[in-house]
Amino acid sequence: MSESPQTPIFFDESRRRWGALSRLAVLVSLLCAVAGCAFLVSIVLSPQLPALSLARTLGLAHAGAAPARTPAEARRRQEAHYVITQNQPLQDATQKLAAVIQHENAPQPIPPAAISPGHVAGPVRAAFFINYEKDSLDSLAQHISQTTHLMPAWLYLTPDGGGVTYNDSINAPVPLSDTAYVGPVEPPTGAEAVTAPSNDAVALQLACRHGVAILPVVQNAGDDDFHADWLHRLLSSPARRAAVIQQLKAFVTLGRYQGINIDFETDQSQDRAGLTAFMAELAAAFHPAGLLVTQNVQLDSDAYDLPTLARVDDFLVPMLYDQHAAGDPSGPIAAQGWFAQELAQFMAQVPGNKAVLGLGNYGYDWAQGSTDAADLDFAGAMQTAQENRVAGGGDDGVVQLDAASLNPYFVYYDDPQRPGGPEVKHTVWLEDATTTLNEMRAAAHYHPLGAALWRLGSEDPSLWSFFGKDSAPALPRFDPQQLRQVDYSGFGVQFRGYGDVLDVVQRPTPGLRAIGVDGKTGLVTAERFLRYPSQYVVRRTGLVDQQEGDYAGKNTSKAIALTFDDGPDPRWTPQILDILRRYHVPATFFVVGENAQAHPGLIQREWNEGMEIGNHSFTHPEMEMISPLRTKLELDATQRVIEAMTGHMTTLFRAPNRADSEPSTLADFQPVLDADDLGYLFIGESNDPTDWLPGITASQIVSSVLGYVDTKNDGNCVLLHDAGGDTRAETVKALPQIIEGLERRGYHFVTVSQLIGRPKSEVFPVVTGAQRWTVGFDRLMFNMAYWTGNSFGLLFLLAIILGIGRIAVMGTLAALQARRERARTFDSAYAPPVSVVIAAYNEAKVINKTVATLLASDYPDLDIVVVDDGSKDGTASVVRDAYGEHPRVTVMEKENGGKASALNVGIKSCRGEIIVALDADTHFAPETVSRLVRHFADPAIGAVSGNVKVGNRNNLLTIWQAVEYITSQNFDRRAFDLLNCITVVPGAVGAWRKDAVILAGLYSSQTLAEDTDLTFKIRKLGYRIVTDNAALAYTEAPDTLRNLAKQRFRWAFGTLQCLWKHRDALGRPRYGAFGLVALPSLWVYQIAFQALAPVVDLTIAWSLFYGKFIAPTAGHQDAAMLLGYWALFSTVELAGAWLAFRLDREDRSLLGWLLLQRFVYRQLMYYVIVKSLLVALRGSLVGWGKFERRGTVQQPAPAAPPAQPRDEPDALAAK
Repeated sequence: MSESPQTPIFFDESRRRWGALSRLAVLVSLLCAVAGCAFLVSIVLSPQLPALSLARTLGLAHAGAAPARTPAEARRRQEAHYVITQNQPLQDATQKLAAVIQHENAPQPIPPAAISPGHVAGPVRAAFFINYEKDSLDSLAQHISQTTHLMPAWLYLTPDGGGVTYNDSINAPVPLSDTAYVGPVEPPTGAEAVTAPSNDAVALQLACRHGVAILPVVQNAGDDDFHADWLHRLLSSPARRAAVIQQLKAFVTLGRYQGINIDFETDQSQDRAGLTAFMAELAAAFHPAGLLVTQNVQLDSDAYDLPTLARVDDFLVPMLYDQHAAGDPSGPIAAQGWFAQELAQFMAQVPGNKAVLGLGNYGYDWAQGSTDAADLDFAGAMQTAQENRVAGGGDDGVVQLDAASLNPYFVYYDDPQRPGGPEVKHTVWLEDATTTLNEMRAAAHYHPLGAALWRLGSEDPSLWSFFGKDSAPALPRFDPQQLRQVDYSGFGVQFRGYGDVLDVVQRPTPGLRAIGVDGKTGLVTAERFLRYPSQYVVRRTGLVDQQEGDYAGKNTSKAIALTFDDGPDPRWTPQILDILRRYHVPATFFVVGENAQAHPGLIQREWNEGMEIGNHSFTHPEMEMISPLRTKLELDATQRVIEAMTGHMTTLFRAPNRADSEPSTLADFQPVLDADDLGYLFIGESNDPTDWLPGITASQIVSSVLGYVDTKNDGNCVLLHDAGGDTRAETVKALPQIIEGLERRGYHFVTVSQLIGRPKSEVFPVVTGAQRWTVGFDRLMFNMAYWTGNSFGLLFLLAIILGIGRIAVMGTLAALQARRERARTFDSAYAPPVSVVIAAYNEAKVINKTVATLLASDYPDLDIVVVDDGSKDGTASVVRDAYGEHPRVTVMEKENGGKASALNVGIKSCRGEIIVALDADTHFAPETVSRLVRHFADPAIGAVSGNVKVGNRNNLLTIWQAVEYITSQNFDRRAFDLLNCITVVPGAVGAWRKDAVILAGLYSSQTLAEDTDLTFKIRKLGYRIVTDNAALAYTEAPDTLRNLAKQRFRWAFGTLQCLWKHRDALGRPRYGAFGLVALPSLWVYQIAFQALAPVVDLTIAWSLFYGKFIAPTAGHQDAAMLLGYWALFSTVELAGAWLAFRLDREDRSLLGWLLLQRFVYRQLMYYVIVKSLLVALRGSLVGWGKFERRGTVQQPAPAAPPAQPRDEPDALAAK
């Protein structure tokens, strides 16, 4: 028995459709590829910025080099300017870990400070750290791995001698406590890192991460001098000694340091006994705790009982420098003969294993006839020499070695002190790498424990070629000729002029010196600099006082440039622009490229309203942590956005998180170099009210800005933010008060171009020539990206909103249907003949179990028709062998023609008024047929769906399918039952009125979803289709991902075929909710959203990855909002699932799998929907894709049904 073949939906025998679509796809792909490549090329090719260097635009006011700063001035500057290294409080900890990996060595454990009290393992390479000098921190950062002990000058004796204070050089000194720690702590990371770490905090972090022992230094110093009277008060009082020792031990213990360094300097011999007693008492307190006690020794004083101190202390540091210092006539700092004599006297009283040589590396500048000496570090000495070297010959500014002392020196002449007077001769003596090498070699025969450098940051950088701990073993063999080249590339910046606009005018160049070595002693006996090493030289400008003196760098012109970083933001930028327009105040906006691309209209508004625009990178990265290539691309991409939106270039750049106008570490300084490399001017800031700080109020922002101009008043730029973080509401609120407060103080507002002193047309040149074509193309691409990104974002939100709405509506309908289902009544006398038709193809393993469950049915008038659709495994024979003589079982065979044709053969030959069609792997509960059939007493009912359960919950995949059947398929049928728009009576369990099936034309082979197709046809005939959730059937679900994919592709493609076949019903009121609700729902939720979901998900995933790893400091509130919507949707979905489980009385412990199940299924549905669409477009012939049955279905033990209708007939219940 056979049927005439039907052409499947979408089948294209000619293949013309796919050929045309393929050619169109190739053409579109090529156009996109060409456009994308052209866009990338336009970004990668650097914009041609005009040459706009301050070195060529500023006058003589900037020509002089700034003198070396005194510690007091350094402190004042550091109070005024701090480097913000963590601009965004939402900074993610993962990004900070990347910084550690890229820029710092892995932390190493700090070794035990002492093997036993009184013994330290050598060689010691200690270094003194001065926290008020940034170059000291720079040197530490560069050479920490070559250091064994860090000696930070942190602690100071109080004038009364009874206590100790900690001084971070920025804040007021803090007294030590016996119980609470008051010293530095490692800087926080992540969201807690909202302020710039102190120099001490960074030094502490460096030491801890490199396993360097920390010995805080205690001094009896204050007001730039040592005070013997303060020390005497301490030493003469046992009570004060005990109190100070207790404070020191608490500080060291709570801070987890490895010991202490005592730098008590005095020439009072009467304090000898007291000092010895103090050190002995200190050692008695420290040594039992494994803490080191070390001491610096003033060699020209009788206050030190060296033999006794050598026994008490772990090591002593003789200060082998300052033979001539401030207060003395000019002379060598440590003549080689003097050094040898002082060391010999010291070593006569101290064993070598207790001696750590204190070696200086710095200089003094004496004016002729004066004993006042200005401190000079090596870099300052080199710069002074360079600036005073006489062209064409002469000894002025020529650094050379004094043959008698083996110390370098040079002379130069300064301007007369009075008009018409003689020039003033200056003599500069210094110690450099050659003197340190000579000293260490001269001391070698004493076998000292090690050496200590005074001080970090002031040294000749060549010193580290032999001074570090790794170089110690090779010191005897070190070739002094390696000191010929002096390289400053690691650290050091010299500034010229003042202001917030920075331009690099000189880069480090290596110095070169000629060196002569005594062949017998190995000492350097001749040195002459041939070329001086130079550091970075940065020229600064602004509308501030450029003359040296008390007002240097002060904003005496009362010009303020308001600058806003991180925008534009559609919430805050328009409000800020409105305020600026209301007050007629100009400003400069440093825009983030991705924000500018996302909001091009705001960039155009800023420019059109007379504001200036600067480059703030594209993704707001930490600039020092990215490659030079990425830096270039960051700035180039932002430049292209600005050009595309304004038609002008910008020559202004401000780095994210690095806006200090006085950068002094390489990390701070790198963005200035990047800007210079790419032709930009770097724009810093002096007045930063930290308006980005979470929780800061408008009044605090206003007080900070106005307080700065009332007190410090350095520079012109005020740094504010119009984007970034959770809110800028307080900045918006503060801005009018800032403007009014500054105007009341007589300040006026300028733009950055006015600070530079150049016309706006030069700072923002017009895009001309061929670049206009590039800019126009870029504008088109940026606009396309803008609208595409917004479209996907809106699509995501639409899907979330519609999804939530669907769950809410479906849940309400399902709950109402469950209540109505419980209230249903049935005619107990209605019992028409029923035929169960089973289409079977290669079902020999499972068919007999299925037949057995049907024969166990409690329905009295039932026959079974098994139609073997050309099976190759003897399915028909298996049934005949088991049930060949059974009067209610009929076996039929036919040629293979598909499930639809097999079912049609059975329907045509059966006798029942009601047809129950089921799959050969499905097991019915005994009462299932009765519960399905009872609905047909109503002649309006055309079909009834049962409740399908997964009967083989034996692995994770089948458990997930069980969850899906409960929360999706059965749940949806409940809801659609109420609206009479059920879209599928499943092949696993469903009953049909035979007359309706025949009227609908039987099953069709045009689709792979023959049950869905028949459901559609019967509903279109006007019949009502209902569901009975008490009619249970147990099916075998695919237990491998491959088989599940096969099944779901068949379902998805079949559903797509049905939707296309019955598209005439879509939106048609004559079909009621079926045409107005069910079909649109299938098109939207099962086809459109599933097809677009991969693109949307990839967009969201990229947004999250981008915000997490590429640009973690740039804001990304949109991604957070989308995640919030997704979380809301998941919560609502979970609530809907809980309701579905409750209505089905299922095991709610399975709900724990829901989110993971949804995630995996989502990926699977991507695949099957996209494949279905492609196959439909291709027009290929698609087979059934059957998978092998395993026969693992198990029915649960009999239990009360989930929904018992009332008035169930007693006879039926008894059966």
